[in-house]
Amino acid sequence: GMPLAVVAKDQEASVWNIVQWLRTECPVDASSKLYSVAISADGTRVALGYGRSVVTLVDVPRKRVIGELRLQGGPVTALAISNDAEVILTGATTGAVQLARMHPRPEKVADGFIHTASITALAAGHKGRLLASGDSHGVVSLWSPEMRLLFSIPLARVPITSLCLMGERDFALAVGSSDGTIKVLSAGSGRPVASFQVGTSAVTALAYARTKPGLAAGTADGRVAFFAAS
Repeated sequence: GMPLAVVAKDQEASVWNIVQWLRTECPVDASSKLYSVAISADGTRVALGYGRSVVTLVDVPRKRVIGELRLQGGPVTALAISNDAEVILTGATTGAVQLARMHPRPEKVADGFIHTASITALAAGHKGRLLASGDSHGVVSLWSPEMRLLFSIPLARVPITSLCLMGERDFALAVGSSDGTIKVLSAGSGRPVASFQVGTSAVTALAYARTKPGLAAGTADGRVAFFAAS
């Protein structure tokens, strides 16, 4: 598909077609500050997380809001959407992680309570088969599709800044931190199986390249790196 990116700041959000450099504005609630954003794999749905504990779901081609989730736990500091756009995961400043289904309308279906610090990163695996969360104290947790806790480990002494569930059946969890490190964990045991250093700036983005296969990483200082799977 066409490379797309969603960019949000304060009270503005847009989806960019990176190849054609075309921008599609998303409708935004001007009464509350934007804290987080996520885009579906096909670029047709965007989730926007607000300071007033609300998430709106936007139909990008039609430029309209098609659903709203009213949550608890403070500002929505992290969001993730599964690649089939069926599952949305939300995280808040209180450490609450909440799971919602997209269809027939956005609706919260489960809560996860294990974190004691603000949620800073989330990930949803292929078709929502696994879910992951990370917080500002460096704790990483893995959840089943029903939000049953599989493991929770203190992985880093710095905030977790990005997460990515790699694979389609046998998953691995890539974890980016604010000190520029990436650790890859076994989804079965939670044990680290690989570690990389990508400079000293925060690893702000991670993406699984299924056809390569490998892991793409982006940092706060504009660095992009690719690690081939062995």
